[in-house]
Amino acid sequence: MTTRIRSLIAIVCAVWLAGPAPAGEAITARQVEVYRATCTHYENRSDALASEEDALLVDRLASSCGRALDRLTGAAAGPETRRRARAYLARLAELKATVVEMNMRRLFGPSDGPVRTVSLTGEYLIAQRMGILGALDEFAGRDVDLAVGE
Repeated sequence: MTTRIRSLIAIVCAVWLAGPAPAGEAITARQVEVYRATCTHYENRSDALASEEDALLVDRLASSCGRALDRLTGAAAGPETRRRARAYLARLAELKATVVEMNMRRLFGPSDGPVRTVSLTGEYLIAQRMGILGALDEFAGRDVDLAVGE
């Protein structure tokens, strides 16, 4: 196994294992780092897909992720706002880890055929199945800035 493959597997495992802490437990710097990396991932994808018509989901995920991270790390947010932001960020990190893991399996799997990454439609369906879309709507509905589309 090459160093590149090992590194990618390590990254996927780190993201996968960095789930939300139990309620009431303080957030660690590592968790904030994972959430920040998740937001950067969606921001980069949103920028890369700017010309694609089907990129609305990625745009909304990028925007909501940044807002949630601001709510989580901002001093002005109350404990309930932080809890909701943290739960939402944990779900986004889980979605990212799932899609990355699927792409890694496809890329480094035993198939000799052409490799196709998870499509935007596929990612939408995965997000829907994981409850991310409902969580996005709930988070956006409670976040005034997202609700008005800023």
